[in-house]
Amino acid sequence: RHDDGRRRPSATAGRVTRLLVTGADGFVGQHLVRAARAAGRSVIASILPGAVAPTEWDASDAGPAVDVVHADFALAADMRQLVEQRPDEIVHLAAIASGAAAQRDPLAAMQINGIGPVWLLAALAEAAEALGRPVGAHLKLDTGMHRVGLWPPAEAPAFATKILGS
Repeated sequence: RHDDGRRRPSATAGRVTRLLVTGADGFVGQHLVRAARAAGRSVIASILPGAVAPTEWDASDAGPAVDVVHADFALAADMRQLVEQRPDEIVHLAAIASGAAAQRDPLAAMQINGIGPVWLLAALAEAAEALGRPVGAHLKLDTGMHRVGLWPPAEAPAFATKILGS
């Protein structure tokens, strides 16, 4: 079937879905978690190892409690841990966004901004394969929106170099 880019009703419409927000302790992530909770969404918040979750995430008057998972995007095992939370949807915000920080540690920036998301997609593909379901993901790159269908983990290295080259 041709993907014409139009939105269609979600397969999860009408039920509470589990939303994974990576970089949930960042500026945009904290706002997204707050908005998702206000909408009654169940949120899995991925934050840096050693980081402390905002106290408002525990407040019952603001919506459902937030499941906090500490994850390092430089570690493939941590990406598998995120997928084991069984999210229905993922908003990936984790990144080294500061140009100065990326210049100070370019290897960390490459691992977190380039390789980490590929490991996350590979973990999703492995989980989907185990369940016998294809994975669909939208990737927002500088080159625009690209549709990724079934994405076998074996393609991860080639895909990583494609992203890093964009």
